[in-house]
Amino acid sequence: SFIFTGALEPKFIEVPEQAQGVYDYIQGCYDSVLEDAVIILASQGGYIELPGDPINVGEFTNYLPMYGSNKVVYWYYKADNNIDYIQVPSIASMEEEISNYLEQNLLRCLGDFSEYEGFAISKGNIDVVTDIQNDRIVSRLNFPLDLARGDLEFHVDEYYGTLEAPLGDLYTVAKRVYDWEQEDYFLEKKTLDLMSFYEEVPLVGETNDCVPPIWVVSQVQ
Repeated sequence: SFIFTGALEPKFIEVPEQAQGVYDYIQGCYDSVLEDAVIILASQGGYIELPGDPINVGEFTNYLPMYGSNKVVYWYYKADNNIDYIQVPSIASMEEEISNYLEQNLLRCLGDFSEYEGFAISKGNIDVVTDIQNDRIVSRLNFPLDLARGDLEFHVDEYYGTLEAPLGDLYTVAKRVYDWEQEDYFLEKKTLDLMSFYEEVPLVGETNDCVPPIWVVSQVQ
């Protein structure tokens, strides 16, 4: 991936009619893999590759297991050694993860172009840059490709992918909630309020009974 700053805007790439099929084939794979990358990242708390667990022992991990193989990374958690860990992704780190996923998986989708017999195809290296905007993700692929068949010779090296999804807006809201929780502990306060509603939950109180009360952990949970 190469470094990019500023808003990325997709551009129209003019392609000769004879080469349009190959170009559309690459573009279709590009759009599909981009969507896969964003779905994985969004479903795992801003990560495609999960961060390593510094402890990796005991009952707790640095993620919440979900359906199937999905895992949602905790942005904040307390490990078994009672140390606080913060794993908040940034826009830049998410952009890099999407770009890396595209670079690693695009060729798997493209295959060897065997269905385009008759074309002499020369491929270069893949580089991707991604820009997460408020309501969409724009990605630019640099993939030098030389096509030749008969009198036709065509070189293309740039493709653009756009996915209409409010990932930037969702991240902004999630980060605001996270920062508010870190400052105000509103989730803990609401939890205590809810616990006070139930007599079955041992919070505060007194009794004149001679036998001390007993609570079963599984029932309280």
